[in-house]
Amino acid sequence: MLWGLDHYKRYPFAAVPSDFPHLFVENPLVTVASSSHLAEKLIEVLSTIVRKGRVDFSVFRDYEESVLLYYALLELVKLLGDKRISNRLSLAFAKSAASFFENEDEEVLLMLGVKIGLRVSYERFPPKIPRIVKLGNKEVLEFRPLKFVLPIEEYVKIVAKRLMHDASYSLTNTIVSNGHIYLDKQTYQRVLEEYIYYYVLQLTENAPQVQSDKVNAILNIVKEKVLEEYYRTDEKPEYTETTTAVEPHTETEEKVVESLFPPCIRRIIDTINAGSNPSHLERFTLAAFLGQVGLTVDEILEYFRKTADYNEKIARYQVEHILGMRGSRKRYMPYGCSNLKASGLCPISDQCPGGRNPVAVYKYAVKKLKKKQGSTENIKLNNEEVADQSKAAGGI
Repeated sequence: MLWGLDHYKRYPFAAVPSDFPHLFVENPLVTVASSSHLAEKLIEVLSTIVRKGRVDFSVFRDYEESVLLYYALLELVKLLGDKRISNRLSLAFAKSAASFFENEDEEVLLMLGVKIGLRVSYERFPPKIPRIVKLGNKEVLEFRPLKFVLPIEEYVKIVAKRLMHDASYSLTNTIVSNGHIYLDKQTYQRVLEEYIYYYVLQLTENAPQVQSDKVNAILNIVKEKVLEEYYRTDEKPEYTETTTAVEPHTETEEKVVESLFPPCIRRIIDTINAGSNPSHLERFTLAAFLGQVGLTVDEILEYFRKTADYNEKIARYQVEHILGMRGSRKRYMPYGCSNLKASGLCPISDQCPGGRNPVAVYKYAVKKLKKKQGSTENIKLNNEEVADQSKAAGGI
């Protein structure tokens, strides 16, 4: 099946202005703002993205409306100037598009990548790798054709930030030949999803800043009715699932001092605070660390509330599992320093004093500060002592 106009309805980011010049007589946001119907639909689509983290393509009448509203969304989010919303928008388009991938022909997925600048090619007579799959109660050996080909530098650039922490995307677990990497359809789909995320994010950052009375009216409605509810921190999202989970007992009632966190943990927190989207390994490491140093589930969730794809119910379940309140009831430790360095999560070349695990490093820093203060009471800090001790613990 070849690429058709209808594909632009679910992949509007694949369209460039020259594909639909009649939609770009004015800035898309100005065009949309001039129509009360389109303006209402624009606000509705953005509200769904902000609240649910997905794009409801069913609201678009046709592919032209999808493309027009997509570009209007880029301009609107650029005006908002909020990196967290930019990330949420990009993530929503990437994940929503990926929901269609499984049912798409390989040629369509190839064309989609090409249209958005991915240097991907298609191997008609691909190499195959064996894998064991379950067929009922039996295990069967099958061979997966590696039809999608990317230059190594292109592949590494896409997966380096978030996917490389997953062994499935490591170069050692893939087929490489003549400077190119060969992927099966499933792996290519995930790489394409990741590429779309960064592609839409870049387009949002480069979108023009459009101003008009009608545009400003839309902007005010979004700020008052969409973002105000989203950012309200005094009212946590509803969580109705009943649970018998009990907060784990902590050995200390001392104040947890974020300024003494080791560099790897501070880096993850900085990534979240900057509105970026941390990897699964980064999320696990942060949750496990915070649980081990004494934070409760609700206190840990406050750190994750700023992530672009935050979902209260899912995040709470995962944190409770890591803290040993669900499943196997095993309370997890974060990975050791050597594993974090190998995964690219450690931002320093040296070893932090105090141990070979972020928890040990933190406890050592706390103990050293308390000794310096000459007190065994709960920590009371001034900014200069915190800064000095943070550097001593291996800070950046």
